[in-house]
Amino acid sequence: MAAQFPNLTSYAAVDDVGKAAKDWPNIRFVIYHSAYRWVGGKPEEAWAQFEKTGRLEWTSDLADIPAKYGVSNVYGDLGQLFAMTAVAELRRSAVAIGIACQGIGRPGP
Repeated sequence: MAAQFPNLTSYAAVDDVGKAAKDWPNIRFVIYHSAYRWVGGKPEEAWAQFEKTGRLEWTSDLADIPAKYGVSNVYGDLGQLFAMTAVAELRRSAVAIGIACQGIGRPGP
């Protein structure tokens, strides 16, 4: 994504979602693709990052929001994330879905 749209990367991260969710607790924040950074990118880069760090940049950041901010109004869209990764590589799909569900698939405080 960064090569194709170099000026959009900073707008695609979830850095502002936690504060917004805390400021507006009555709004449900549904994040497209569960903030999966490698949409249209190289799947092997996602897998390499996971093997090195145990995280998937942006998706892990999204999953951290409920615990970090004490909110329960943040959700991740799993439709295309699952469809795209399950077709390409089932292990990567399991990792991405697992990370998303571990943080945002639980009841909030």
